[in-house]
Amino acid sequence: MIDLNDKNISYLIVSPEILGISQMENNHRTNMFLNMLYSMNYSIIPIQTYEKGIYEKSYIAITPEDNERFKKEIFMIMQQFRKSEVILKWKNDLLLTKMTAEGLEYPMEVNFYDNNLDKKIYIHEGISFSLTEKKRYFFPSKKEDLRAGMIVEYFNNNKWTQKEIFDLDNEYEKMYKLLMKYEKMRISY
Repeated sequence: MIDLNDKNISYLIVSPEILGISQMENNHRTNMFLNMLYSMNYSIIPIQTYEKGIYEKSYIAITPEDNERFKKEIFMIMQQFRKSEVILKWKNDLLLTKMTAEGLEYPMEVNFYDNNLDKKIYIHEGISFSLTEKKRYFFPSKKEDLRAGMIVEYFNNNKWTQKEIFDLDNEYEKMYKLLMKYEKMRISY
């Protein structure tokens, strides 16, 4: 098994299969997919996925290309095989990313031997892992970054605590102004 967080490689995790079509059609799609990746000089590692009682063939496709070329190839693969999202890792990055067909990216973290069967489980050579979307945070720096009704987190007693903003003007002067100064306040997005 490759080191999924190796910053020196770029790779893609995807299944060419589509649920609801015949096995023969899926076999044909898989052959086309593999031929395309081999022709683009990818190294391919077959893996299995398990989700809701269904096993599916998937692949880790490692590319020698730079990130710019890799991104173009990802969109071509997504379009060709009608995939709305894929999992990938950029070279010089430590986190995996879920990329949508619209180009949106969401950071993901790897959980080895996760026994939560509600998630998609990836299996290779006895090693299983799942992916969880990692929250991203913005540290506000001015009052205009906040609004009433927003949920924020502030750092107090060595833990992050959630709080809803009710009266922005009053709470800003009493609490948020100082928290923002020392980056002890964040907003999830």
